[in-house]
Amino acid sequence: MRKLIVMIVCCLIYGCTSVPKAPELNFPENAQAVVCNMDQQVRNSLNEEQSAEMIKMLEEMIPTNKQSIHDRPVQKIDYYIELNHEREEVLYFYSENGKYYAELPYTGIYECHEDFYKSLNEISSVEETKKAVKINEKLYLCTDEIISEIRCGVMDGVISSAIESYRYPIENNQSNFGTGYEYQYSEVGMVDVVIDGEWIRFKEEGVYSCVAEIIEMKDTILLYPYIEDIETAEVRNIPEIDINHKMFEDYEIGDTVRLTFRQLQKKGSIEILQVLPDDTLYQRAYRITDFIEFNPVKIEIVALPNTEYSQTVVIENQKEINELMHKLDSIVIYDQFIEPRGAGKISYEMKFFDQKGNEILICDYSQIIVNEIKYFYRWTKTDNTLSALLEQYFDFK
Repeated sequence: MRKLIVMIVCCLIYGCTSVPKAPELNFPENAQAVVCNMDQQVRNSLNEEQSAEMIKMLEEMIPTNKQSIHDRPVQKIDYYIELNHEREEVLYFYSENGKYYAELPYTGIYECHEDFYKSLNEISSVEETKKAVKINEKLYLCTDEIISEIRCGVMDGVISSAIESYRYPIENNQSNFGTGYEYQYSEVGMVDVVIDGEWIRFKEEGVYSCVAEIIEMKDTILLYPYIEDIETAEVRNIPEIDINHKMFEDYEIGDTVRLTFRQLQKKGSIEILQVLPDDTLYQRAYRITDFIEFNPVKIEIVALPNTEYSQTVVIENQKEINELMHKLDSIVIYDQFIEPRGAGKISYEMKFFDQKGNEILICDYSQIIVNEIKYFYRWTKTDNTLSALLEQYFDFK
């Protein structure tokens, strides 16, 4: 007691200047963040994953012993971040004397790292928030795709609440474009919503779909994804999959599948949702020799490596011609597919001549142009691809 009295007397005589630091920040994991740029008058509503990352960065800010005694800072505010959960909290950002601060009114003032502070300009300048709905704890973003297929009349639910258009929904059966819209579950990761009499497709955030070719099945399954649009380009490198994955037990090397998967927050990690056989990658199949309707007496093969020179091999021996024609007969080509896999180190062109001088040209690394019609051959269906076959005739280091 005597010690406490002495401390009080000292404070009264000399003044108490010690101010406790602001408390550590701790926000709910499901809070949604909206970043606002005061200069550009832009609001960017972050999605669930972006909000979680933003909360993590906010909680790493350094508490100071500066006090917050106003509804908002008196300094010029550059940015502010709204955090929406069961209540709304707002952090204001400003710079002062070469340092960067965030202020949570009546709670505390925090020092920000310069890189994080400057990143707010980029984060707050993103395009307008997409139309979205939240159903069964999952956020679905509008793809603008109109679905014309016949549907059953039984709906799976209805949008019963709405949030501002610049924010993403935070409650189930909520949208950011209004209420009263009915919906049905569609393909895996998809929901179709009736808007103005049309079925509009919404895709679950973080779920992607692409056509992929199985190119290896040893200790793991290795897939090569073919790009269909800009969105799937972000997930071009699909990680290897456990060989015992049950969804792949009916497939083999060379098969093409439609793969639907969820991109997880852990880098290089996915959750496979669906694997279906796919026939859109390659269409009608032909053999190269289907286009050679005469008996060639000479074949010229020109190799065009990634150098300043080329090499040419001329085959006129009938036995060698027959051997090459037999090997070419095993090369399957197709009239179209989504996207060639890209150039190899060496590309080739072949010219076939008959006794009358008629000529057929086959060229390019994965494209085959016959009489000005373009075809493609598969790199991975067999080990005996066109490039591997023709490379045997040349000595490249």
